Amino acid sequence: MKQEKNIKQSILMTAYAVNPYKGSEDGMGWNFIMQAATTQRVIAITRKNNRPHIDKYMAEHPDGKAHYQQVQWWYFDWPKWMIFWKKGPLLSLIYYYMWQLSLAIWLLPKRSIFSIVHTLNFHNDWTPSFLWLLGKPFVWGPIGHHPRIPASFIRKQYGWRAWLQDRFLWAIKNWFWYIDPFVYISKWKARHIFCMNTEAAIKLRLPRHKYSIMPSVASEPVRPTVKTAIPDKFTVLSVGRFVPLKGFDVTIAAFATFYFQLSRAQQEKTQLILAGAGPFCRK
Repeated sequence: MKQEKNIKQSILMTAYAVNPYKGSEDGMGWNFIMQAATTQRVIAITRKNNRPHIDKYMAEHPDGKAHYQQVQWWYFDWPKWMIFWKKGPLLSLIYYYMWQLSLAIWLLPKRSIFSIVHTLNFHNDWTPSFLWLLGKPFVWGPIGHHPRIPASFIRKQYGWRAWLQDRFLWAIKNWFWYIDPFVYISKWKARHIFCMNTEAAIKLRLPRHKYSIMPSVASEPVRPTVKTAIPDKFTVLSVGRFVPLKGFDVTIAAFATFYFQLSRAQQEKTQLILAGAGPFCRK
């Protein structure tokens, strides 16, 4: 890390998850930071375990050097002996909450070098940011949440245990939305909030001037190519975690409806590929 006295006024962007080799939230953290670096100096803060991936990617892709020079990476984590308990989704959430708070406190002596502070991820609209403690214009998001899975659907497809897990998580979210004072402070202090969809704005009860809609993930532009031969098979690809929330059973049912309308010859050249991992994965 360069000496702080050499850093000009910058945008501070915090991203708990950053990995240029991954998609979803990790890829979003990387790409948002790189986009900001096209026009601004950025100080990006993430967890220490993300550093090897970031360093490796920059070494392997020197064509992005102009952007890399606009970004200074800082790495923040609790000591390893303090996070031995960070296991499973619930405890990881608790650590993320405390990471946000302790990070803001750690940054207080450095706040004079930031012009704007921006919490990128996690994307949860039900766990607060604490960057407002720095007293700078504060931007939050993109944020959002997964909706409840309809009860009749989840019980029929996955059973009572999956339904109870989904409802337990929904109860936790509502506790944060309606009871946690720091969620209220975060949305009140934020100069602007990026919401992944209108549902996030509704749940947070945001006035229209306070937010804009911005999806949290996207893909690289795909250029059309001229194909010299018809592919052997028509392939549908669906990627994600194999959990009830992702609705792979809906994907399979929809594909089956399409597949059984085809002739036998067409069926032989048609396939569905599901890619991912999770408790409902059968190898």
